[in-house]
Parts: sequence; structure tokens; C-alpha cells
Amino acid sequence: MDIAFKKLLINDAREIIGKDDPSHDILHSLRVLKLVEYLQEREGGDLEVLVPSALLHDAVNPPKNTPKAQVASELSGEFVANLLREKYADRYTPVQIDLAKQIVADCSFSKAREQKSLEGKILQDADLLESIGAIAVMRTFCSAGTMKLRLYHADDPFAQNGREPKPFDNALDLFPARLFRVKERLHTDTAKELAISRILFVKEF
Repeated sequence: MDIAFKKLLINDAREIIGKDDPSHDILHSLRVLKLVEYLQEREGGDLEVLVPSALLHDAVNPPKNTPKAQVASELSGEFVANLLREKYADRYTPVQIDLAKQIVADCSFSKAREQKSLEGKILQDADLLESIGAIAVMRTFCSAGTMKLRLYHADDPFAQNGREPKPFDNALDLFPARLFRVKERLHTDTAKELAISRILFVKEF
């Protein structure tokens, strides 16, 4: 992908991505893009599809504990497809547009959908890697604040005494319920290698 077109897509994302949730802002999208480019360079895949998908995978981003969140990934997929179809039809084929729509719609962590294409696996891996590491710890508590969660369960903060983690009640429960499960969900060898040090950091934290 040429630099000029990439800048156009980044400018689109800057105008579209909301500013209310620091854990899913334009900086998150740019970090996912950087990871996508790193993975694509080593694993392959269509960068023309991956770049807009990475930038706009959270184009529709309601709070995670609201009903609209259940369809946010599908709405984001439709958003990406409409943008490419209406603004960049001279550059994208219908097959590429459909692929971008599908991989964004299936990117959601909570729905655990299987990504069948290489591009889908790369996008999902990049987004999952954003869920572990130093910045991920900050993102976790930002997201918890947006959802107005308690910081932790008063009687069993680490869910070590038989309590089932409730990530929509306690911020700290997001670690065993989501962050510590990321590595088992990764697809590519490159992402699995990157995950090792990130997981160690989160566990030490």
C-alpha cells in the first residue's frame, strides 16, 4: 500500500473514531495497525484489506456492558464496507470489500468467532495482542471506568477461592476472564511469539 493512500485512511479514521473511550480511541487503532503491518510482513495477507480493517475495526464502539455492544462488530464491519464502497470503489474490488466487512465483523473477542481467512487471523491477532502488555493494563482500567465497574471484589479480589470471575462487575476480573486467555486464542506463530513477554508483564503486574 502506498503511503499517500494509507494517510488518507488514517485521516478517515481520525474523523470517525470516537474520543469518549480512551481504550478504543484512534491511538488504539493506530497500534493495531502497526501490529497488523508487522504480522502481515511475516505471515502474508492482503494489506489493502488489512489497513482499513485495522483502523476501523472499532468504528462503532458502545460501552461493552450495553445491549448495542452485542452487534458492534457487525456494525463496524458494515461501516468499513460502506466506506470502501462509497469512497474508494475505484481501488477496491467487491471481493476485497466483502472480506474487510467479514473480518471486522468476526474480530470480536467476546464472540470468539473463527476467522477462516489469513487476513482475519492477522486482524484478530493484532487486536488480541493489544489486550496484553503494559498499555493493555491501562486500557483495561480505562474500559472499566467507562463501564462504571468496581475495581475488584472485596472478599476475593483475584477470584482464587472458587468465585467465578465477573468481568462486567469487577475490573480486576477482566484479567482472568480475558487477558490471561489471549494466548490460547492467537492464530499466527508471529503473534504467539510476541505474546510471551506481554503475558509475563501482565501476570507480574
